[in-house]
Amino acid sequence: MVGRRALLLGGGAALVAAGCGKDEVVGPPPATQVLRQSLGAERALAHDLEGSRGLNEQIRRRALDRARRIASALSAAGGGPHDVRAPDAAPDASAAPRRAQAALEAHVAALPSLKGSDRALGTDLVTESAADAALLGAPGTGSAFPGTPA
Repeated sequence: MVGRRALLLGGGAALVAAGCGKDEVVGPPPATQVLRQSLGAERALAHDLEGSRGLNEQIRRRALDRARRIASALSAAGGGPHDVRAPDAAPDASAAPRRAQAALEAHVAALPSLKGSDRALGTDLVTESAADAALLGAPGTGSAFPGTPA
């Protein structure tokens, strides 16, 4: 039978042992990885708005422009923008609000990994995609912190 004192001593020793060792510092993912995610999200948004008219066509053109700028930054960072494809499914305009929110979240998540001119691109992407997501009625764009995952 184990007494309370032995149990407490054993638990305390386990806590001390768990605290020993080298702390692992995890930094942000590489810029090429986050740029690929942003590029994929913008291409998916543009894909779902293919064939749209009016405001949705304007948003599609802006998403394509953002995708072009991201592809250029990805290429300059040593990544392969041609590896990131649009979805294979048929375009679905009803999915555009969710795609816009996903693009905004990808751009916000990318910011810690971006440096220099890529950082400026990242902030532009966040502002532009937040506006388009709001126009599409994306979930979460009415919150105080749009672009942060729910």
